[in-house]
Amino acid sequence: MTNVPATPEVAQTAARRLPELPGCGAPAAVRFEIYRTRDGVTYGELSGTVNVCEAHAEAAKTAATSEGFLPFRLRDDVSDRPCGSGIDFTGERPEALASRRREADPDFGRVRDVDLAHAAAIVIEVVSTATPAEVVMAAAAGQPALVRIFRAGMLREIRRMAYAVDQPALPAPLAVRFDPRSTAVQLDFDTQAEAEAWAERLGGLRSAQHWAMVGATGYHAIVDWRGARVDLVAVVPTAAEQAEAVPA
Repeated sequence: MTNVPATPEVAQTAARRLPELPGCGAPAAVRFEIYRTRDGVTYGELSGTVNVCEAHAEAAKTAATSEGFLPFRLRDDVSDRPCGSGIDFTGERPEALASRRREADPDFGRVRDVDLAHAAAIVIEVVSTATPAEVVMAAAAGQPALVRIFRAGMLREIRRMAYAVDQPALPAPLAVRFDPRSTAVQLDFDTQAEAEAWAERLGGLRSAQHWAMVGATGYHAIVDWRGARVDLVAVVPTAAEQAEAVPA
């Protein structure tokens, strides 16, 4: 009996499923189509695709080639997709790679699973009473790491809830304001109904009040969420004020 080394085609056939591919959920920059040899044709069968960031591009290529697959790098713009997303065509039916990752991380890529091009952008504002010189000095020094982590986490959760695909999405706030002296956060809305919808979803309601001023009415609710005080505010112009704002 002669021992014959396995050809690349045999190795490809043995590798039935795509291997574990890297993915961190950050915006992707590289797209690979992953092939295997079939019927003597080198790129004879498309086995899957994967989108990865630049930091994981080489690791994705290595993971595929080590299992006998042939990755082919494309020049597609995949910045609206998370690193680690893609499709595995090797099973009985196509399977989204993001679905596998969500078994371990339910929030993987949630924000980027929706068409953000058709979603209103959230305006990020930072309340500040510092003088221009103090602002420049603070910018040069940089924010403390804990502040950056806290604010990034809050913004991520706010966007996830505003553009959710696994539950009814909440209305996107007009602005998200961070108090520089505490962990308090303020979300501004167009209407009272929008602010109330967030208060109901977040829970932990401390107080809610209505108020009136010349030309407008307001609503202000305070909730405890993710260990921080969150102020939900809506200022609605009265009918007379709105009429004056409309050009004749």
